[in-house]
Amino acid sequence: MYWNGYRLTALAAVATSLTFCSLPGRAVAGGYTFTQIDNPLAAFGIVDQGTHLFGLNNIGQAAGAYFDGSIWKGFLYDNGTFIPVHDSNQGPTGGIFPAGINDSTQLVGYYYDANLTWRGFSYLGGAYSALDNPIAGSAQFLGTVPVGINNTGMVVGYYRQVYDVAHGFLYSPGTSSFSTIDDPNADFSAVPGKGDGTAARGINSSGKIVGTYVDTTGVLRGFVYDGAVFTTLSDPLGVSTTPNSINDAGDIVGTYNDAGGTPHGFLYDGLTFTTIDVPGAAGGTIVWGINNTGEISGYAYANASKTITHGFFGTPLIPATAAEPGSIGLAGLGLATLLGLRRQRRRSRRCPTVPIC
Repeated sequence: MYWNGYRLTALAAVATSLTFCSLPGRAVAGGYTFTQIDNPLAAFGIVDQGTHLFGLNNIGQAAGAYFDGSIWKGFLYDNGTFIPVHDSNQGPTGGIFPAGINDSTQLVGYYYDANLTWRGFSYLGGAYSALDNPIAGSAQFLGTVPVGINNTGMVVGYYRQVYDVAHGFLYSPGTSSFSTIDDPNADFSAVPGKGDGTAARGINSSGKIVGTYVDTTGVLRGFVYDGAVFTTLSDPLGVSTTPNSINDAGDIVGTYNDAGGTPHGFLYDGLTFTTIDVPGAAGGTIVWGINNTGEISGYAYANASKTITHGFFGTPLIPATAAEPGSIGLAGLGLATLLGLRRQRRRSRRCPTVPIC
């Protein structure tokens, strides 16, 4: 069974730790109290649909989307209230996906226009602004996908000029300019169906960026970029790794896929990886956001067929102390011990529906 009701107490957090320890070669201390977040208008029954929580900020708000039975609709989650996010320029199909949020309650994300082109947007105080890289393609399933935003308004994401090749970007609000961010280990060969390139996904207050790239063997790997150097980040238990968010202490969260294709969340504190699995989520766990208190957000699949998806918040049992903005400290929550596991080089699974999953 999935969660019984909306809150798992300390007893459930023990179950979380037991889930962690069931993974071979990884010992874990600590855990989370999980709160289930479901938009009451969400529909279930089709793969990867229901409620998705994406980024969260330091005041408990989160960006997300839900499937209403015909289209994806965006929302701002604020203390139990789901506030609709709908850009008037979006088309009748495809939907809208608010993905990142900062402490000013500024959201960024993307929507499909009438031609099914990806269009980036920013939302602040009820006003929508276009956020499109001018060199992105304008054909179907090309365009701009903003994913993360920090408290200075800097935005990261990716864009596509041609099919199957992504390029990361950094948007600077002071100059209204886009800079391309490509991991030098990424493959840009544009093999049909391979989905090569780089995607930036999260940014903290000091400007450190996390994201993904596909290497020349077809493996999806994570990276950390400090403005000068790209460092590869691969969970040793995964055949693919997707870092999604980084807080001001340098703690990174994301998802890895195991050899059977099941997604698991992870926390990386600069030294060790800790697996995060929501208890009873038979289809896997996607961890998307982390704030400066160590609270996390994401969504989990209640059944193996992934037709029932619930959003969640996870509150750590051991509180975090965030670094001051600009700090390069990497103190975090993870207490796992790595035991020399061999990295597996397997072709990554692709998200079947929404690009930012």
